[in-house]
Amino acid sequence: MSFLSDNNNKELTSNADHIEEAFAIQNADYLKISEPLPIDLVRLSRKSTGLDLGESEALIMSEQNNADILLMDEMKGRKIAKLMNINIMGTIGVLIKSYQMGLMNQNDMEEAIQIFKSSGRFISDKVYAKIYEIIGK
Repeated sequence: MSFLSDNNNKELTSNADHIEEAFAIQNADYLKISEPLPIDLVRLSRKSTGLDLGESEALIMSEQNNADILLMDEMKGRKIAKLMNINIMGTIGVLIKSYQMGLMNQNDMEEAIQIFKSSGRFISDKVYAKIYEIIGK
């Protein structure tokens, strides 16, 4: 089972430009939307870590649910998760795992890499090299 905070769910499903993605999230039988977390707990997490609402909630939920893995790209949140001994994986890790499981092919991976590059998200040359090594390019 995968968990998604109420606030993250609202953020991910409220963008009119991503109606198909919102539909997929709302109808995913493997995804459980959590009840809103206690505001005092979230506020304390945000103040003590400097993280945004979504990252703070994700860390709290991971801890509360003894999550096997936390999906997070935000670097500061990843560092805090490591300090909390929470296993993390980012978008690149999900893509690689999808490729290894046969859910994506080499062309899909190359397209995803191009989207990353064109979106302005920073991915180190070392990470790109590792991806290309994995997909045999």
